[in-house]
Parts: sequence; structure tokens; C-alpha cells
Amino acid sequence: AIGNPLSLTSTVTAGIVSAIGRGQLGLIRDSYGVENFIQTDAAINPGNSGGALVDLSGSVIGVNSAIAAGGGGTYIGYGFAIPVNLAKAVAEDLIANGKVSRGYIGINIGEVDNAIAKSLGMDKPKGIIIQGLVEGGAASEADLKEGDVILEVDNREVNRPNQLQSYIASKSAGTTVTLKVFRDGDIIERKVTLKARDEDSKSEPVVDKDKGNDKKESGATTASFDEIGFTVKNLSDKDKADFGIKNGVLITNVKPFSKAEDQRLFSGLVIVEAGKNEIYNVEDLKDAVESKKGSALLLKVMDNQGNARFVGIEIPE
Repeated sequence: AIGNPLSLTSTVTAGIVSAIGRGQLGLIRDSYGVENFIQTDAAINPGNSGGALVDLSGSVIGVNSAIAAGGGGTYIGYGFAIPVNLAKAVAEDLIANGKVSRGYIGINIGEVDNAIAKSLGMDKPKGIIIQGLVEGGAASEADLKEGDVILEVDNREVNRPNQLQSYIASKSAGTTVTLKVFRDGDIIERKVTLKARDEDSKSEPVVDKDKGNDKKESGATTASFDEIGFTVKNLSDKDKADFGIKNGVLITNVKPFSKAEDQRLFSGLVIVEAGKNEIYNVEDLKDAVESKKGSALLLKVMDNQGNARFVGIEIPE
């Protein structure tokens, strides 16, 4: 790792590459940003950023960019570099166009865990699930849907969100990519022509807030699911207005160390779908849970900002 750490000009440190494709580090705040770092234990300190990470033959493999550090902000064992192929793609765009013309699919994505895979009928966890679509984005015009699982892009397997992000980030707007998608037990292909970020009419996921109807509530208004670890209640008129939706049930409590907590569910989320069916009241959710005993149930949850995601919950016998 070459750079000027701590104002020490032309310093070189040596180490090993301990991981590639490292993401979900929280180093990039922009939701469009790509976290796909090379991790190394060659000492990287403030002042190394922008310096080269080279292999033993002198070939540049990355650009030093970040460290994992304690309160002092200095080296404690490993640092991160942007892969050189991504840096080259950015440089070529800047030289040719004066700006980065990066292509976007227009989706929010997440990793497929065991419970999600089981709830979708997949033989094992693989691919990445589409959590939401960007209105007017490339995906929304290519017959991709929320709940689809992307298995491959241009014949490359993708099992982590940053694998897809980094590949798409190397493509320019206007490029067409081929996705292999798992949907309702079938494998289908979709061709997507990437758009530039500023072509998307919105940067928020598509949420049909008028979906559903004013189905009359009946029976119990609250329910506890001890086997899952949460309690829910029917939505009041105020809840519906606050969330901008017409159907769902509100999570009011989540037990510590429960399946629900393991899947990052918390009070204040609304369950709008279970098993890809709309949920209008607690009785609907009870029926959905009962039908999946000994298996897993796919839930679609939404927060009060309109952000939706899918969660798999294993249901004991």
C-alpha cells in the first residue's frame, strides 16, 4: 500500500489481501453508492487514500480508500481499497464525458437468507431479492417485480447485493444486461436496458399506497404469535393515514432473542403482505401463519417512511 500516511511521504507497507468484494461496511452513505472493497492488512492510515495498492509484480490492483479504526482513526489491522477495474471505469467515463455515466437498474435489493429461500420454495439460499422498484426505472419497464430473486447477471452468479451493484456500476447507461430470475418456482430471463440515475423519475421505491380497499375488520383486533415472537394489531384510521396505506397490521411488540428480532423486525413496522397475499387484519395473518406451520412464511413489511422489504420467518410445527 503506497501513500503519504501521517504526512510521511512515499511510504510503502506490505501485507496480504484477506478478502475481496467486501461490502455492508457503512462507509458510503449514498444509497446508490457501491461498496465492493479489497480488504488488506497492509497498514493503511490517514494520508494513504488515493494511493495505489499493488501486487508483488507491481501491478495496481486497487486504490486505497478507507480504514477500519478505533476512536483514534489510525491503523488497527486492516484497510480497504477500491478495485482497480471499478476505478478504471470511472476514470474512462470522466475522461470521455466529463462525468460518470453509470447505469442503474432501478431496484432496492437484499440478500436471500435461509428463511427467505424456504418461504419462496428455493432449494437453498442464493441470489438477491428485489425489495422494491424505482418508479420509472429500468427494472419497472422490464417486467421485474418485487419478490423476484435475481440469480445471474450476464451469466455471472450474484449472491450478495454488492456483486450485482459492482457489475452494473461498470456498465454505462444504455447498456442492456440479461438477468436470470427466480419467480414463483420458475426460472425466467429478463433483458434490462440500464438508465442513467437522473433519468429515474424518482429515487424512491414504488409503493402503491392506494393498493387494497377498505375491507371491513372483523373478529379480534390484536394477536400474539409466541412462536415467532411478536404482537400485532389492526391498523387504526390514524395508522393508515400516517403510513399512507389502506391495509396491513401493525407490529406493537417484539420479544428479545425471538425469530422476529433475528429478522430485524421491530415495533412500528406494518406487515402489508404474507405469502405474497395482502393482509387486512390480524385474522388474515393468523391464517397465513397457520398455513405455513413447519415451513417458512414470506412477509412484506413497511416503515413509516414508505420503505418496504421482504422478511422470511420460519414457522415451527
